[in-house]
Amino acid sequence: MRIAWSLVVTVVVVTASSCGPSRVRSDPGGPANTGGTAINPASCPASFAEAPLGEACTDTTASCDYAEGRCWCGPTAYCGGVAPPDELVAELERPTWQCKPVRTDGCPEVQPTGACTEDGQACSYGDCCFVLVTCQSGAWVAGAPGCPP
Repeated sequence: MRIAWSLVVTVVVVTASSCGPSRVRSDPGGPANTGGTAINPASCPASFAEAPLGEACTDTTASCDYAEGRCWCGPTAYCGGVAPPDELVAELERPTWQCKPVRTDGCPEVQPTGACTEDGQACSYGDCCFVLVTCQSGAWVAGAPGCPP
């Protein structure tokens, strides 16, 4: 008798970037195209279109997958070079509904590395600081990150 074992490990890595002290990524993983077959928590909106963007929410563990993208309940990211005033920090820390649509521009969902097939294709990645990745001679080449002042 043969027994097959499978182990799935999810690793979350939080890193500091050179973009400044106040930049955080509030998106837990980015959108996932699930073909509409995901089983979402009860706290999730019924559909991607019905997500109450920017409205207060309480289930900060909610991550909701739809064919159109992913929605989640969490703090709002701040993207600026100078630390914001305390009042703005308090406002941004209050969890709200946020969504990120699945890409429709032909680019991979996550920043690619390695081989590519469409020479000249350019794809931008990032929530605050952005990196332009271009397919050059069959390989993805990342440019230097660009960050707001």
